[in-house]
Amino acid sequence: MQLKSLLEENQAKTFFIFKHSTRCPVSAMAFAEFERFSGKHQEVICAFVKVIEHRDVSDLIAELTGVVHQSPQVFLFDKGELLWNASHSDIREESMAAHLS
Repeated sequence: MQLKSLLEENQAKTFFIFKHSTRCPVSAMAFAEFERFSGKHQEVICAFVKVIEHRDVSDLIAELTGVVHQSPQVFLFDKGELLWNASHSDIREESMAAHLS
């Protein structure tokens, strides 16, 4: 599974995972913020999962993090640890950048 590979292969790195619903306008706006962030911070791994198409992966993220599923939702991992997460209108390019420090 790609999610487990992402988590295992990046134990020493910082990365984001974004959970995106392709049917939700709020998710579309949050995804635009995520894309702006990833465009400006190409040194950071930024992955996303489409939750409708890959509900099993979305459920696994919730299970592994202990964070209740929401969509849209973003997670920041560093050295294998979950540092921060946000959902809906709290997903902003600026907040993602601020949590990198």
